[in-house]
Amino acid sequence: MKVLVAHSVQDAEFAGTFLTLLRDVIGLDASEIGSSSPAQTHDPPSIRSASLAARAPVTIKILSKYSNQPHSRALGSDEEPEASSPSFVATVLLDGLSAKRTPASPARVTVDGSSSFALEELFGHIAGRLEIGHALNLPPHRKRIEALASLARGRSGQHGAALRARLTTVLAVSAALLLAGTYAWLYPPWGHGRLEFEEEGHGWLTSADKPSACLGLERSKAVARRGRYALELDMDLDGSKPELAAAEVWLDLRQQKDADLAHRGVSAWVYTPAQAVGDPEHPNGFQLFVKDEHWRSQYGPWVNAVADEWTRVELVPGEASPPGSIDAGFDATLVTTLGLKISVGGGSHAIYTGPIYLDSVDW
Repeated sequence: MKVLVAHSVQDAEFAGTFLTLLRDVIGLDASEIGSSSPAQTHDPPSIRSASLAARAPVTIKILSKYSNQPHSRALGSDEEPEASSPSFVATVLLDGLSAKRTPASPARVTVDGSSSFALEELFGHIAGRLEIGHALNLPPHRKRIEALASLARGRSGQHGAALRARLTTVLAVSAALLLAGTYAWLYPPWGHGRLEFEEEGHGWLTSADKPSACLGLERSKAVARRGRYALELDMDLDGSKPELAAAEVWLDLRQQKDADLAHRGVSAWVYTPAQAVGDPEHPNGFQLFVKDEHWRSQYGPWVNAVADEWTRVELVPGEASPPGSIDAGFDATLVTTLGLKISVGGGSHAIYTGPIYLDSVDW
């Protein structure tokens, strides 16, 4: 046997057509051509037989390799098809060929199986290796060679379509997971409650008494910690006036589901523009607070405002949290109100008129 064609299972159709055409183009007998799939990992004994020592057997390895632009020529021993090629590749290995016999001939030639011109060059190269170039007869078989190249191109198109289908599936699954993750992040099933401001203000209030350091509140898209909206507090702080040195906003928990806050961690995030920090030596700050049905209070620890950042404030109703404060008789099991206090820093006479933002209230 002079020629062995090795191929993968998925390329068997191309390999079979290639074998038949190779036999007819070069003029070999059927006994001189063999085929090997991956199951045959060793060469047949005939390949190794001493009777073939005078003429080196030719091994042709057919594999799928994909490229944007099919090659129209045979490639040299140091060249490889483009990594992204949509075509079949036939690699010719000249097993056992004496380098002295063919010093100017490459030991390996790789061609694009989807190019009829490259296939013709391949047939010519094989005939030359077997020293039967005189038997090469290409013209009558050119239509069959083009059909073989078309088969390779069609096989590659199917592969590309399969790749695109798999990619579409991966992208769809990824998008679904991202959407689910985003929803869980905004509205998680864990925990006991969360107030975002994407759809509504949830009934947050401030004192109607005048003068007041908080002039009003409304949903805003100016900044948000999660999603697109936060609650904007319109502040008018003045440390030189006791009635404007602090303000409170609050929420009636009796309108909320699962609002038993006793011994549960409560947190919120507050955003302060740089000007809202006040005196850097005595910065403005925040405290979460709760009130029970008898209007007795617990205030959480003071947290300094940070310029142009979200700051977390927290409280555990029913548990002392120095330097916070708790009224005598406060009952955490009867909490009806949750709120935020915004104050000018102690000893500061800073003035600030503008927004502060509240978002992501959790318990």
